Amino acid sequence: MIHILQYILMSVCGDNNLPTILLGIVVACLTILISIAVAIFSEKKEFEALDRNVILDHVIKAKYLLFFLGLTFFPLFFWNGPLPCTRLLVLICWFVGLVLILKVLNGCYHWMKGNKFQLRFSYLSKLQNREDIEEAWRSVWQTEKINIQNEQQFFNIFHTAVGSCLENNNQNNLVIASKLLNDFNSFIDKRSTEFLILLNGTLDKILQWHFEIWGKEYEYLSQEDKLETWAIYNELSRIIDSIIQKIELRALKSTKSFSFFKKFENHAEQYKNEQHKNEYKYADSLFDIFYQVYFENIYGAPSRYNIWEHYFPDEWKVTKNNLKNPKNIIAAISLNKFLDWARDRIWEASNEKDFLLEDISTNLFPEVDPTLWAKILIFIYTPYGDDRLSTVVEKSWNFGLFGRVKVYNKEHQKDEIERDKKNEEINTFDLAVLVFGKQFSKINLKSYIHSLEQLSYPKQPAEESKRLQLLHLFQNMLKYLHNSDSST
Repeated sequence: MIHILQYILMSVCGDNNLPTILLGIVVACLTILISIAVAIFSEKKEFEALDRNVILDHVIKAKYLLFFLGLTFFPLFFWNGPLPCTRLLVLICWFVGLVLILKVLNGCYHWMKGNKFQLRFSYLSKLQNREDIEEAWRSVWQTEKINIQNEQQFFNIFHTAVGSCLENNNQNNLVIASKLLNDFNSFIDKRSTEFLILLNGTLDKILQWHFEIWGKEYEYLSQEDKLETWAIYNELSRIIDSIIQKIELRALKSTKSFSFFKKFENHAEQYKNEQHKNEYKYADSLFDIFYQVYFENIYGAPSRYNIWEHYFPDEWKVTKNNLKNPKNIIAAISLNKFLDWARDRIWEASNEKDFLLEDISTNLFPEVDPTLWAKILIFIYTPYGDDRLSTVVEKSWNFGLFGRVKVYNKEHQKDEIERDKKNEEINTFDLAVLVFGKQFSKINLKSYIHSLEQLSYPKQPAEESKRLQLLHLFQNMLKYLHNSDSST
């Protein structure tokens, strides 16, 4: 083909004019390329840093453009060389250079007229340079209103990039992974709810990262010669914790939280028994970050009723059966996380009603009498001095104000109400004795009853009412213990 091209060009242009014609063709292509490049860099870009890198490295191929031009220019200086095959070699080099320049022009055309996202995806999939990879992904995640399908494709490539950094313990790669994940975390509010919660893959992959990084963090915690590596994994763990919490908060604030709870439940069920050296349990770590957000935000969730009744797994709720089930370790974690959280709120209680604590105490403990359970918690966690009972009576009781809302059949309403009330009371005492057994021994209950009988608030009706409520509670609990002993 080169022989034919040489023959045609020399026939039309003449032997002496041919280099000038070849040079003119290249200059024309270069002029067009410069005009297109100016137009490309002048247009507004969706992804500023990413698009700039894609154009330079993937479209214009700036690193190789001088080489392409060199193939078309420099061989022409040897057009009159002494060897018979010189002109043939010159034409071959010129032709190869021209084809490469035309490919660049074709790439520019596709960038301006075609689907830019495919070029972006292709660039990111092949990206290796550390500085470019950090800048490019930051540019992606700080961009708002990305089509959800493109968001998903970006994340699939991102997952592969982060995964390749995490697959070995090279500290430089781990630092890159930390920076990439931190940028994703910093701009997560710009991601769509559907992308974060509804689509298959996003949350699942993030939760899988959480498990894998947790394992590495505790693996290196006990190795004194690996403290620098542990520190990086500790930072990675902090970032992933933050990402999960932000997604959870987004789920609670939306009406699309079902998908979040289902995926979180599946992940928790899969790894709930994982632990490191029988000391550090994964489920503790997972639910620690979950309940930090959940307890503070569930009361304001627009789908609060559906979450408690349908999305929040029954196995996570605190009941006597759940706590005694050896296969259910999450209920005990729910209990411990709640008690840690509730204790601080009870300590700092004011006269203002705590509807958040009221809601969680009622729904996380579905079988108890909410009013009795609240009194028990207030009694257990109220700081006291020399006289415990007077301190409890005189402090503010800011939750436990409402019982459960139920619908009854009019014909048997009274009987059903009495039956449910009795069952809830028994369930409350069952759970109180199971959780706070030492506090509610028969000896202690008798002591509490005696102390309450010594107190009196004739001029303070609110305190007197609370004294009588506690007295009634402890008397009934003592009867419950006596009945339990006699039945066994």
